[in-house]
Amino acid sequence: MLSTKVGIALLRKPDGSLCTSNQQTADILADEFYHNYSKETFGPFIQSSIHHKNFLSTISITEENIKATLEEIARRKSAPGPDNITCQLIAACLDEIVYPIYLIAKSSFEENILPPQWLTANVTPIYKKGDKFSPKNYRQISLTCIICKVLETIIFKQMLTFLLNEKIIPDCQHRFLPGRSPISNMLICVNDWTLALDSNQPIDIAYLDFSKAFDRVPRERLLFKLHCAGIKELIKLDQSVSHEPIIQS
Repeated sequence: MLSTKVGIALLRKPDGSLCTSNQQTADILADEFYHNYSKETFGPFIQSSIHHKNFLSTISITEENIKATLEEIARRKSAPGPDNITCQLIAACLDEIVYPIYLIAKSSFEENILPPQWLTANVTPIYKKGDKFSPKNYRQISLTCIICKVLETIIFKQMLTFLLNEKIIPDCQHRFLPGRSPISNMLICVNDWTLALDSNQPIDIAYLDFSKAFDRVPRERLLFKLHCAGIKELIKLDQSVSHEPIIQS
């Protein structure tokens, strides 16, 4: 579901002409966003170099962590998804909805089924930079149902704790980790460079930027990597895709 906001430019069509309606603009953006995603290539996956001793086989879902997650999400004041349930509504009746959401989340996780509305999102285009008439200069923000984010947040936190405890996420990773940021990464880099220069050692620095990285992560390969990392019982791999690993020497 594509939700356009007032203020988005009428974009340029492939033939060079401008869109004449919001519907045409939405169609152009939807087509652009669709082609950003990577299609899974069939064939064997490369064996992961991750070696783990333990496994994460279950996620703890309780009324306590449901309530704590609801409070956390309500404080963020996130925009509502297709169900139009707002953070203000959740905050107003928090105690009353904890148990029903607990039952839904627990049943959803145990039966490996998501409510259909949780599989939809309002997609809002956000201008990045460059030519405002080019659809390539917009990125999409998917606004999912806030209640869906409760289960998503609980699973994420417990998976992250497992990966950190097992030291599967390396120390050089800074972004998207608690207590770390690009600034902490830069401070460590500058310190290493300074020490090298003081010791008259050469320094080579390579900067890499993956275009639309989050959109282009192949889903099955991501699941296979998590499976190799020890998150096995939680991962259901697509049986139509070959997961036979290639062992690299």
